Amino acid sequence: MARKDMPMTEEARVTLSEWVQTLTDRLDTDFAMDEESMHIILDLARDAAHGIARPAAPLTTFIIGLAVGQGASLGAAAAQATELIQATGGPGESESD
Repeated sequence: MARKDMPMTEEARVTLSEWVQTLTDRLDTDFAMDEESMHIILDLARDAAHGIARPAAPLTTFIIGLAVGQGASLGAAAAQATELIQATGGPGESESD
């Protein structure tokens, strides 16, 4: 998020992929996130935000990251979380869903 007192210039803008690479480099992780993994995580965040509550998005993706760090596959962990979100049918779910 750009600070209001410092407008972001075109040169300062980074793509999502560049941001992920910069962050993983800074944190010295050995995880390389491809486009498919990025989409899985973003879709999961969306589902958690809309199916449970907005604050559930970062918490859900963090917990999935913990599971992946402990050896789970991203796809399998995300699928389990999605199933749970759908089964829970939290306050974010509308009657038409």
